[in-house]
Amino acid sequence: MNEHELRREFETRRPALEAMGCWVTETILSELEKQLGSKAGVSKFLQIPPKPRVKETDSFLEKALVRKPKRILCWKSRTKLAFDLWSCFWTT
Repeated sequence: MNEHELRREFETRRPALEAMGCWVTETILSELEKQLGSKAGVSKFLQIPPKPRVKETDSFLEKALVRKPKRILCWKSRTKLAFDLWSCFWTT
């Protein structure tokens, strides 16, 4: 699947993704209200009201198609880092 096809598929599915996000949010809020006893309890518990969102198309494509290299420390670097940290605490 190329970028154009992926873009088209994502934009076709966007309404369904938005609807699912709303359903998940409403379901969780409903269960929280049952557990906490009131909407005020839910508001106090969450503090920031949840709101579902779907990524913008360009952001989705970047995540789907562009892999950023992971920063992995090699064994030697990790060993030196661990030793440096250890020696900071045990120096006299």
